Amino acid sequence: MTPPFTLDRIVLLVLFYVALLVIAGLSGRRITTPEERRTFLVLALSGIVAFVSNNLLARIGWMTPLPVVNNLLHSGLWIGLGFPYMWFMTRGKPAWMIFVVFLTNSLILKYVELNLFGTWNGDGFIGLGRGTFVYILGWAAVDGCLPFVMSPAVRLLGRFVPGMVLN
Repeated sequence: MTPPFTLDRIVLLVLFYVALLVIAGLSGRRITTPEERRTFLVLALSGIVAFVSNNLLARIGWMTPLPVVNNLLHSGLWIGLGFPYMWFMTRGKPAWMIFVVFLTNSLILKYVELNLFGTWNGDGFIGLGRGTFVYILGWAAVDGCLPFVMSPAVRLLGRFVPGMVLN
């Protein structure tokens, strides 16, 4: 049985998002320039892409469906705001470290969402192993790769949106 989407569970999840971003913020970096703010806002639109993608991936059977409330929170707050923030906080770090930061935060968060809402409970990852752990680890690994898609996307979008950070 799926746990209910109650206000206390939603608030707890949002607090968890904030805690993970506080940890990412330990890098000491800040988003301060107009170029950084513009880039952050453009990257925040990735939350819309994630929301639609999650629905489409569920329809083709590659993901378990996320209830609308969970998908909105996960896509809007975590992918739309958290991922751009972590992207800025890890800029210039070695690739392995960036991957580990995104993978680890995603792994933790997916387990929190599993325990709060019963989501992320698939049985294996796209034919690679079986069980919820493999499912969550697979999607966390996908999230670990996303900053390496975000960087070229920023360079590409910078051709059309003036005043973005391109490196």
